[in-house]
Amino acid sequence: MAKYPQFRATNKILAQVTAPPERRGGGFVWHWQGSGKSLTMEFTAVKLRRNRALANPTIVVVTDRTDLDQQIHGTFLHCGFPNPVNAASAADLKETLSRPPVGQTVMTTIQKFQDAAEVYPTLTEERNIFVLVDEAHRSQYTILAANMRKALPNACFIGFTGTPISQKKRDTFAEFGPCIDRYDHRQSVKDGITVPIYYEAGCRSSPSPGTTSKIFQSASLPATPRNSGQNS
Repeated sequence: MAKYPQFRATNKILAQVTAPPERRGGGFVWHWQGSGKSLTMEFTAVKLRRNRALANPTIVVVTDRTDLDQQIHGTFLHCGFPNPVNAASAADLKETLSRPPVGQTVMTTIQKFQDAAEVYPTLTEERNIFVLVDEAHRSQYTILAANMRKALPNACFIGFTGTPISQKKRDTFAEFGPCIDRYDHRQSVKDGITVPIYYEAGCRSSPSPGTTSKIFQSASLPATPRNSGQNS
């Protein structure tokens, strides 16, 4: 059974990708570590698959580590998701994604979007493809990420991360679009999903006898129009 942030995020994603053309698009889900993003991705994939308007799309699940790839594949299998397939190699990924995009669920690491050619080829221009990217704050600002988007130029990209970033050359918002749903550390602690984070001030030299370190609790990022992803 889905937790309320998973239920909320999944429904918001479906609303986003099935909206009228002028409002349709991708984005990212900002959920704190330990909130169950792998299951949120599985719930999203189920809804994408069952939505008749989407006509049985191809779903591509992308991670940046082999252990995460295996973990998410196992999560999908454990939940009874039909026939998720791991891309065996870069060549296998290219061949799989070049097929007509009907009903495939492909899992891969982003490292498989590589090619000896100077320019990575476009594999399909179909629009009926959804790419779910785990740990969307990292590995999305390199040539491999550019290759992925070149391969699937009309796909809808949905990111999942607990720590989005907004820097000059590394910007989760610029890569994926708006924050679809936010479940931050403060709310996660309040719900008992994760424990509070504390920091202890360090000293360059040994403290004098009787000196105690100041401990303070971290505060979550303040909500702004850009990063809020207002809950509903």
